[in-house]
Amino acid sequence: MEDIQEKYNHLLQQNEALRQENEVLKSLLYAHGIEYKPKHVEEKVVAYSPITLPSVKFSIEERVAIFHSLFKGRE
Repeated sequence: MEDIQEKYNHLLQQNEALRQENEVLKSLLYAHGIEYKPKHVEEKVVAYSPITLPSVKFSIEERVAIFHSLFKGRE
């Protein structure tokens, strides 16, 4: 269990070191007049598809036929 805790602590230290390095690099960009925009701010993930499907109206007989085609060989 101590080994896992040591690995976790090491990862926390590494994470903090990377965060500090990022801040230094951002300040260098700013000092040289380069605008920084984080990638995750520019790209928004859409949780739904913008494509809409046309409404399809099936008769009861057509629906039953589709259902039976899904379960061929079963009664």
